[in-house]
Amino acid sequence: MSTIESTKRTKPDVPPITLDPAAVRLALEDCDGHSILSADGLMAPGLPEAVVRPLIQAHVSGRSDLRSTVFVAGRPVDALWGVYDLDLLRALCEHYGLSTGSPYIGRGSTARLLANCVCAHLDTLAA
Repeated sequence: MSTIESTKRTKPDVPPITLDPAAVRLALEDCDGHSILSADGLMAPGLPEAVVRPLIQAHVSGRSDLRSTVFVAGRPVDALWGVYDLDLLRALCEHYGLSTGSPYIGRGSTARLLANCVCAHLDTLAA
C-alpha cells in the first residue's frame, strides 16, 4: 500500500501526518452525513489516532424528534461517544488542503460532495 503525506502543517515542529489512501477510502464508505462512527472502527483499518481522537465527542440524543435522536441498532439511546462523519470529512478535506465549503444545506448532500472531493484528490495523487 502506498501512503500519501500531507504537506500542510499546523505547527512547525509537528511532522506531517501520513494517511493511507485505502484507509481513507474505507472510512468514506460509511460517511453519509448522518452517522456517528466508532473511533476504533476508523483506526483499525489504518486512520491515525492523531486524526481520529480530536474528533471524538459525546453525541446527546434530543429525543424531541427523530432527527435529533441518536439510535444504536435501531434503538434510541441517551448519548453515544464517537466521530460525527461530517466532522471526519471536513478534517480529511482540511488535511489535503481541499475546500470544506458546500452549496448544500442538507447533511447528506454535503457529505457526498466532501467525500467525492477527497476521492478525486486521492485519484489525482495516485495517477
